[in-house]
Parts: sequence; structure tokens; C-alpha cells
Amino acid sequence: MVKMAVAMKIAEPKIAAQLGICQNTLRKHFSEELEFGRLRKTMENLMRLDKAAKGGNVSAMKYIDAKIAAANRASDEGDHVPPKGEKMGKKEQAARDAETAGQDTEWGDDLMPPTMSVN
Repeated sequence: MVKMAVAMKIAEPKIAAQLGICQNTLRKHFSEELEFGRLRKTMENLMRLDKAAKGGNVSAMKYIDAKIAAANRASDEGDHVPPKGEKMGKKEQAARDAETAGQDTEWGDDLMPPTMSVN
């Protein structure tokens, strides 16, 4: 029951209330189900689909193929994520943004600091 509730993203307090126990007791006695419940239910269903596909169920075959393709796409997209730069503070970010404020807008050079020329 806990695995299914976790798989359905039901909150821990509601699961505990349904079982008639407090949240701490739920975490103590069902920690594994809380952590891996969603994964286990997904794996159980995938195994059922695989068994059906091996038995000739074309819908199951198509569903598994679609899931594998989606997982591969997600994996490929995740590989090309550019690395994050150093985290910048608010003031530093504001100063950097101020340097390019107004560029490529209708404001044009109106926001640029005046040029100082010595006579």
C-alpha cells in the first residue's frame, strides 16, 4: 500500500494518517518503500509490459519502444548541458547587466554613460 501511495505522489502525512500511524513511525518502518516505492512500482509495470511484449502483445512492444526512445532522448539532451559558470552575486550581476543596458533596443545610446573629453 505504501509503495502505491508513494508512486501516486501522495504526501507522507496522508499516508501515515491512512495507516493510523504518525509520520515518524511511517519513516522508521517504511523508509525503503518511501525512498524506492515509485521506482519499484515502475519496474514492476515495466516487467509486466515486457512479459506481454514477449508474448506477442504489439501494444506493449510499441509502448516499451516509445519509453526507451524517450529515455534515450532525455539522456542525449542531458549530455549536452553546458557547464554552469561561477555563481555571481546580486551586485556583480547588476553591474554586468548595466554595462549592456539598452543595447539593441529603441533606447539606443540614451542609457550609455556620457563620454568625457578633456579640453
